[in-house]
Amino acid sequence: MLAYTIGHRASYDEGLRETEPLKKVGASPAYPGGGVWATPEEAAAFLQTEPHGIVAEDFSVYELELPKPWDECVSKEPVDGVLRLLEDAVVKRRVDL
Repeated sequence: MLAYTIGHRASYDEGLRETEPLKKVGASPAYPGGGVWATPEEAAAFLQTEPHGIVAEDFSVYELELPKPWDECVSKEPVDGVLRLLEDAVVKRRVDL
């Protein structure tokens, strides 16, 4: 199952060139998990919303391969306004919209 996230373009693009799969980190006791959206358009729209502490021009949308079904990998409720990844997921590619 696919999902979408946002990531720092320079860091993620470099990670995608590595031989080891790049992973988006899921939830842990110290971290709520990376932000996740059902469509690339939803993720891109987030970058254009109210200030959220990131410079939108430095970030892109990335496709994730969820290890389990959506309802087992994504929070039921938003955390700080964003659904969160509960399980680590492999970043497959950058999505240019």
